[in-house]
Amino acid sequence: EAVEDGTRPSKTQRTTPVEMGANGNPYPQEWQAPACGLSHAPTMDPHLSFDTRSDKIICVMVGLPARGKSYMALRLSHYISFFYGTPTKIFNVGEYRREKAVAAGYGRFQPASFFNPANKEAAALRQSASEDALNHLLAWMETTAGAHTSKNDGKYMPGDFGAVAFYDATNATAERRRWLMERVKPSGAKVIFIESICTDEAIVSQNIMAAKISGKDYASIGTEEAIADFRARIDRYNEVYEELCEKELSWIKLVDAGRAASMNSIRGFLPSRIAQFLFNVHVQRRPFYFSRHGQSEYNALGKIGGDSKLTAHGEEYALALGS
Repeated sequence: EAVEDGTRPSKTQRTTPVEMGANGNPYPQEWQAPACGLSHAPTMDPHLSFDTRSDKIICVMVGLPARGKSYMALRLSHYISFFYGTPTKIFNVGEYRREKAVAAGYGRFQPASFFNPANKEAAALRQSASEDALNHLLAWMETTAGAHTSKNDGKYMPGDFGAVAFYDATNATAERRRWLMERVKPSGAKVIFIESICTDEAIVSQNIMAAKISGKDYASIGTEEAIADFRARIDRYNEVYEELCEKELSWIKLVDAGRAASMNSIRGFLPSRIAQFLFNVHVQRRPFYFSRHGQSEYNALGKIGGDSKLTAHGEEYALALGS
């Protein structure tokens, strides 16, 4: 559930709106101040400036299903809130769509035909879910940023806190992205599109098994039927999918879970940190190994602390570990 007091939830549902705060980290890093006050210079377009703590930033996820969008949004949300003390919240359109579908009599399972662009009734319901999610995002953004910021002639001042929201959906067409930009524009928030492209079938299959089949959409049907239906759903989205290429937008693009990456019009302190994090994040599970250093001279003498050299045994261990 969303956390209203800014504390970190003990358990987070991937598809539930998640709000994070900085209470888990007593020493969050400081955002850097705008260089020479340029963020408020008359010649700079305010919609292209990402320089101050007061900025409201919306990260819009883009990509076909099973591309790791929700996972990246969650990891990035934790990173921003913990290290920079910025309020964050994820708005997953799928959660809104499920609620509306149940209320409209579709039931908890919506088959691939529900996502067919030619299905006008379902398309209208999905659009309504998208609008509700965005409305809630903008309301949260204004309330959260407004609670932490002071204003001077309608402008946010350097040193004030902002907020970062995540709009988690496929956002698969240029038309949908234009709609988002028009809806967001009055809020003054900066928008960064984050696209995940995956052509590696092994990664897609792993994502389907790890996240989608065990998720809420397929809780009531068997595994084989769920896999077949979900792949059919991907095909429906693929019929209209348009890769991000709009030069006028700010975006970060990841290919095959980090095999390649690119970005466009990413400026400022926090957006640069967002890009850096995404370029190094892994959407696949992998083991981590932790090891102490090899035996040191102080270890051999029973001393604690210090920075002594390795013993012969320590060097032997280091060489073995490295090989």
